[in-house]
Amino acid sequence: MIHVVLIVQDQAEDLSTLLHRLEGLDLPLRVLVVDDGSKDGTAQVVQNHPGLRDRLSLVQHVREHGPGLALAVGLRRVLQGGTPSTDLVLTLPPRCNPDPAGLEGLLRPLEAGMEVVVGTCRVEGGSEPGLGPWRTFWDRFLTGLLRFFFPLPGVFDQTSGIRGFRLSALERAFALHGRNLVTFSGEAGPVELLIRLGRMGVRMREVPWPVAPGTPRPRRRFSLAVVWEFARMFLALTGARRRPRAGQSAPGHRS
Repeated sequence: MIHVVLIVQDQAEDLSTLLHRLEGLDLPLRVLVVDDGSKDGTAQVVQNHPGLRDRLSLVQHVREHGPGLALAVGLRRVLQGGTPSTDLVLTLPPRCNPDPAGLEGLLRPLEAGMEVVVGTCRVEGGSEPGLGPWRTFWDRFLTGLLRFFFPLPGVFDQTSGIRGFRLSALERAFALHGRNLVTFSGEAGPVELLIRLGRMGVRMREVPWPVAPGTPRPRRRFSLAVVWEFARMFLALTGARRRPRAGQSAPGHRS
């Protein structure tokens, strides 16, 4: 079984388009939508979708939790109802507009035994619609910092939200870290997850993710709050790496 986890906030139209695309794929999919405090009727899109039926479920947050914690909620829900020895998990942004070739490129390494696969537009064979100058600068700057401080063998683009996991790897990660697997609620949370998995020694690789013509720009936030959260993540994870292991709790634990 392939579990697709979608984190959505005020993206009803994007979600509707994506659900119809997933519905048309010849894959054994179960789709979980985590509605992170939407005010635009996103939940109604899920409840009224005619296609996926019993293969579509919804977790609805009354208020915004942030993409990091919403992702952790979705992954825990999948783990509760999945089969870790065989199941795969995909996380896709609502605007990613997946096609069969792109999904096959993501799934093939997982089926061959890879534990985490990241789909990126930043390598040969991938592409990405144009971003604004500030977001482009921030993405490149952040990518460089992450590669320097938290190198992950086989992965260049740690910020991509297009990812595939073997459920068994997520099961081990939650068993080790519990609710502290993702401690940052915003955009830093999904990156934190990838870094913690890398430190566990899970097998990772990166594959090109093609973006179809006409796909809307990725919905990415840029603000001082985002910068500050990543700064705190760098401090927390580099500090955890320097601490001696004996007598210490798992990295990133909060009191």
